Amino acid sequence: MCIQFNHVDFSFYGSAMAVVAGRSLNGKDVTGSLVYTDEQGEEQSIPFTFKAGEGEEYELSSENFWRQTVAAKGITGEQNLKVIFDPGTSFDFEALTFLSSPLPTLEGLLEQASQVEEYASVRPLLYTPESWAAFAQALEDARKVDLKDDVAVLTACEALQTALDGLEETGKSRSAYDTIYAWDYDSVTGTVHLEREEPNQVVGGFDKGELLHFDGVDFGSLGAAQISVVAANGRSDSESEPIATLRFYLSEEKTEYADVTVEQTGGWTASADQTFTAEVDSTVFRGVKDVTVELLEGAVAFHSFGFTQSQEEPGDKTLLQKTYDYALTLSTDGVVGSAAAYFEKVLAEAGRVLADPNATQAQVNAAWDALLEGIWGLGLVQGDKTMLEQLIAKADDMVANADKYMTDNWQQLVDALANAKDVYADGDAMDQDIQPVAEDLLSAILAQRFKADKSILEDLIGKAEGMDLSGYTTQSVEVFRTALAQAQAVLADETLAEDDQATVDAAVEQLTQAMNGLTAEGTPEATDKPETTDKPEVTDKPQATQKPENNVPQTGDHSQITLWVTMMGLCAVSALTVVAVKGRRKAK
Repeated sequence: MCIQFNHVDFSFYGSAMAVVAGRSLNGKDVTGSLVYTDEQGEEQSIPFTFKAGEGEEYELSSENFWRQTVAAKGITGEQNLKVIFDPGTSFDFEALTFLSSPLPTLEGLLEQASQVEEYASVRPLLYTPESWAAFAQALEDARKVDLKDDVAVLTACEALQTALDGLEETGKSRSAYDTIYAWDYDSVTGTVHLEREEPNQVVGGFDKGELLHFDGVDFGSLGAAQISVVAANGRSDSESEPIATLRFYLSEEKTEYADVTVEQTGGWTASADQTFTAEVDSTVFRGVKDVTVELLEGAVAFHSFGFTQSQEEPGDKTLLQKTYDYALTLSTDGVVGSAAAYFEKVLAEAGRVLADPNATQAQVNAAWDALLEGIWGLGLVQGDKTMLEQLIAKADDMVANADKYMTDNWQQLVDALANAKDVYADGDAMDQDIQPVAEDLLSAILAQRFKADKSILEDLIGKAEGMDLSGYTTQSVEVFRTALAQAQAVLADETLAEDDQATVDAAVEQLTQAMNGLTAEGTPEATDKPETTDKPEVTDKPQATQKPENNVPQTGDHSQITLWVTMMGLCAVSALTVVAVKGRRKAK
């Protein structure tokens, strides 16, 4: 069930809670959701549960109803609100009331904005210039508003809240070439504490293994050439580790860093602060980096640090530009995957270096060397996989019909097919990689053999096993059982391949003859010549000998079918002849 309320105005600050009034008609809890549209135009849902018989009870039309408060935070602006109840709901829905979020006071917003302003004052690169300008203007206007003018206050609140929400971070926080105070870290690993008063405040109690983290330090495209540290080291020669070392990491892996040695300064006060420097690699201390400071040994009162920008002149890009222009004319068609990917990567990097007016000679040279390697790599051409693809298709078809093949060489095919598929999927595979696996797969395919066709033999055995042998002579039954046992052995023999089909056909013929040879008790056994008597026995009709109906030809042998039909015809003629002779004798 869905109920919709159109054009409901939730105002700028929106809802906080909703009061649902009604009653459950079946004594069960009622579940559903409030569906609204967010600022991005996406539909959102807030689930709710109305507990049966709980909440504030009231009477309406002599019936008892209840009011319950549910969470409904974040619905703002004008809405076409939907109330959707879950299937199976039985609910007498009386009313829905929303409670608005508490209106923020101008004083509260000004305090929040002032904190942002203070935090960003030492992180001037934290927000985009556009979003910061809008924030600064809204803050300035809010500070000037007439607090007695309710409309002006509300307008200022909305404008300042919008500006706060619209602040867009750049991924940077501050320049590496401004003073970065140790106490102004973004996070800390350990339990450091601050000592002294500003502007000489320091991080004290800085023990080994503790880390200070400074996020988004911008070294620019030229990079830094030197680091400077302001600190005091009051340890004497008689104390352990009188010389301190601070390490400045640029990566979580701690593979890029610079060490600064802090000599003894004769005390811990501000008057003992000294500046210590160390050279750094401008190709490493470049771009936007997160800086982590660790005390490796000794003790320090850590005041601040900063960097000196490299003064290296922009590099000569003439050779890189010519190589880049040539590289743009090259194609990666048919090139192995890794070589093509590397070429595209170094080509893009060369383009970035060419577009950087401050790129140093070291950067230019590195980009040129990498681009040359990428161009040389285009000579690595993929091998021809056409035949391999055909072999894989054939082997896949064989695997899908595995029950038709002998098992003795089957694993050879499975392994060769797996290897072939790995090479086929390898974008770096060249001819010398493809040919061996193609040959292995072909050999494996040729090594397979079809199983012998035993379908007719299997059917014949099934019929033979279901026959009732009572009433047949012992000798004919013994011949039948021997033939059946031999046929069953052939059927169970899994080593018989297509080349052994004659063995299967022989078993079919032998069992067929044994089934046809079953003789009923009291019937004369067949001999090579007819029995002699004084005169032939006269009967009104020929005697019929019971025979099994299972006369089945051998597998695929048409000459045997012809022989079988001919023999049946001869038997019929003989029978008619006997009847005719007997009839003539009787007539005499």
